[in-house]
Formats: sequence, structure tokens, C-alpha cells
Amino acid sequence: MAQAQTMALTVMVLFQLVHAFNCRSETISAFSMNPTGNRVLFFSVAVGMLAQIAVVYWPPLQTVFRTEALTAWQWLMATGVALSLVGVVELDKLMRRRWLRRGD
Repeated sequence: MAQAQTMALTVMVLFQLVHAFNCRSETISAFSMNPTGNRVLFFSVAVGMLAQIAVVYWPPLQTVFRTEALTAWQWLMATGVALSLVGVVELDKLMRRRWLRRGD
């Protein structure tokens, strides 16, 4: 059960970290923007990632958050699920750009 809860927490955190980059513009693709263009955002996401790693692997935080260490495969799965958000948001941005061009 703790393993599943750790995976769920990790996916939710990764969703938020990925989405932070998506939210820089409602219409401009995240792929056309410099990921380090906003240093505060870039370093905040890096600190957030380090905090998540600490929650998953550092025993005092494992006790507090009731987490267990994840395998490399589990991290890969969690990352893949979180990155699926990029496709959804990019599709939304594409539709917004087309809607704005049409003037509707």
C-alpha cells in the first residue's frame, strides 16, 4: 500500500512540476519557449524535484510522509504519466491559437 501511495504522490508532484512549464503561456507552445528563460521557475522546479526525491528516499521524510523508495522503473512510469499532460496542454494551446486566428 505504501508503494502505491508513494507512486500516487510522485505522479501528482511531477504533474505539477511539468504543468508549471506549460503555464507560462496560454497559446505559445512550451517547446518553443526557453526552459531556462525564467530562472526563478526553473530553479523552483529543480528544488521541488529535489524535495520529492528527499521525500521518497530520505528515511526521516519517509517516516513523516509514509513513503517507500521507488525503483528506476517506477520513476520512469511516473514520469511518463506526468509527461502525458504536456500533450493534453499542447493540444489545448493549438486549439486556442486556431480559435484566436479565426476571431470567433
